[in-house]
Amino acid sequence: MESKFDEFNKANNELKEFINLGLFGEEAKELVNKFKNMDHTEYYGECLDSWLESDQYYKDETKYYIEAFFMIFLDAYEKDSERLLNELLWFIEGNRDENRDENRVENVTAYKEYLTNYNMCWNEIEELIEQDKNKIVVKKVSNLIINNYSKGVEFISRIYSLLIIVFCIIDKKKVDIENINKKTLYQKCNCIKKRRNKYCDLIIDCIDRNIRNSEVHLNATYDFDKKAYIFRITKNGKFKNCEISYEYMIFNIYPKVGGCIKGFMSAIDLIIIIINDMNKGMEYISKIFN
Repeated sequence: MESKFDEFNKANNELKEFINLGLFGEEAKELVNKFKNMDHTEYYGECLDSWLESDQYYKDETKYYIEAFFMIFLDAYEKDSERLLNELLWFIEGNRDENRDENRVENVTAYKEYLTNYNMCWNEIEELIEQDKNKIVVKKVSNLIINNYSKGVEFISRIYSLLIIVFCIIDKKKVDIENINKKTLYQKCNCIKKRRNKYCDLIIDCIDRNIRNSEVHLNATYDFDKKAYIFRITKNGKFKNCEISYEYMIFNIYPKVGGCIKGFMSAIDLIIIIINDMNKGMEYISKIFN
């Protein structure tokens, strides 16, 4: 029987294989090859540098998500730095000790699936947009975007679970992991909203409420004539259609999910650097936010 750490190693090795095949670009491939000769501070610093030097779309907006997650992590760090570091590492790797109350599921598998789907999605879209813009091509592109958006929302649900755990650290409360794992996405959002601060509001608002409801039930289609996504949503036990233009989906709704996920991962990079080397961490704070 595989342990959760075995699952982490399997997913991590698969991710490395995809990187070495060039799916995520040459910079990612080079960074993985350099990893064995780096300490944690150097590696996470390289991850941040790679992003800072990129021309990624939605980059400025992503910095707001980095700030939001970082400020929440910083609050927890000041309360209990060791417990915070454990939770961040457990989020990625899982907890190997099955008998402990702190048992956690690894999340690198879900992150790998999101990243792989994202890159394959846009590689395929680049090929499709070179073809004639007939209904079949447009339908394929639209389905790819919806599918990738759904993968992103699934991963963000896991991020929300971690945030609830981090709030337990801040409030010096015991973590009830079984209760957290039972929560729906909607319930997790309500827990985070109760914090009533701008950082939590930003993180929650990265997911459009109508689309979130529709995606859970896979009730999303693209109307070629209207050039809009049609989401069939549930409200008060009744169904209704929600129409969202193609442009609004692509340029407003869709990028927020990617920005939130990237902001989350970069905030983890940043807080780990600070834990290991405060001076280096301050340098990266200056690089990101100045």
